[in-house]
Amino acid sequence: MPGASDPEYTRAREVLLDALDALRGQLDAVVLVGAQAVYLHTGEGDLAVAPTTTDADIALAPDDLLAGLPVADAMAAGGFVLTDHVGSWRGRYGVVIDLMVPDALSGAGSRAARIPPHGDRTARKAVGLEAALVDRSRRTVRALEPTDTRATEIWVAGPTALLVAKLHKIAERVTRRARSPANGSLRPRPSSKPRRPDVDWNDKQGTPRPVPAERSGRANPTA
Repeated sequence: MPGASDPEYTRAREVLLDALDALRGQLDAVVLVGAQAVYLHTGEGDLAVAPTTTDADIALAPDDLLAGLPVADAMAAGGFVLTDHVGSWRGRYGVVIDLMVPDALSGAGSRAARIPPHGDRTARKAVGLEAALVDRSRRTVRALEPTDTRATEIWVAGPTALLVAKLHKIAERVTRRARSPANGSLRPRPSSKPRRPDVDWNDKQGTPRPVPAERSGRANPTA
């Protein structure tokens, strides 16, 4: 029925609240982005189908992080395990919380955000999240499981910021697809050299060589 919560989404919300509990000392630097932020804006009852997502995305504002409360230590203490992917923390039910920092504020490097003293692989760079630190509002995130009474007020990215982030993500996927060898874009292009039957273009030195008349197919004019 419309508005009913998908079980996977319910678990994803539980684990999001686990992460917020773990980061309670850093909540001023936490901004919810991604699908769970979208659902908070739209309202579950306004959707024709049940909302569903299996993870949660959190943007960190590095200037608001407290140095005395390392994020990596807080996540580990909250029962999360850092996966092989930078910034991805696995919690209960295998649900992953992705911690990200806007690219423009994440320091040097190509993948991991540099936010000392919070760990080298704690969060990853993300292009397009800068707007989430400007277009945001305080909202209450509540558990969807009836027996879970937790509710936490945090920053949630606004519609404009979410749209900007989504457009950047789409652009990245299109670019990766265009550069993929499987897409054919990196295959060698056919030679543009003219194909003359009396010239051998396969010379290893790249220099055309005359081909004997019997190979070129031309009649011997002196015959």
